[in-house]
Amino acid sequence: MWIVLTLSMAGCDNNATNDAITENMAYINNAYEKKFTNINVDKPDVKILVPVNITRKDDTRDIRIALAATTEQLDLFNKTYNQEYVFLPTELWRFDPDTVTVRKGITRTYTIIHIDSITPQLKKTGKTYALPVALKHADGIGIMKGADQMIYVLRDTTPHIH
Repeated sequence: MWIVLTLSMAGCDNNATNDAITENMAYINNAYEKKFTNINVDKPDVKILVPVNITRKDDTRDIRIALAATTEQLDLFNKTYNQEYVFLPTELWRFDPDTVTVRKGITRTYTIIHIDSITPQLKKTGKTYALPVALKHADGIGIMKGADQMIYVLRDTTPHIH
């Protein structure tokens, strides 16, 4: 009986690791469960709060994390999910800031995406615009694959009179 118990315990210890638990990783909150989220852009100067997390707090140092938005990210999303979203022109939005700092001893910080008014010309195109936000670099830690990107799909729900 003792031998069987020892073998069973040894069999459970296979040194398998789960990167999200054993290593500190950066990720966008909810990005693993939801690949995109709808943002209402009915009003001017829309602000999107983007929560950036790490899996474990670091009590010894601050961690800087860089974010970016590229057309390549959106192209890949469109291809994968059979969508036709269009990248929002860069002159209509900005990160504040594009590099965030998770302070030592905590696990979350935020950036804000400011979206200026969507012009009537853009609204008339009938296209759906989106911003693909991704983590590009995290100082000294990894980036969690599958939770490193969120597509913000911009929806105008204002009734249109023709």
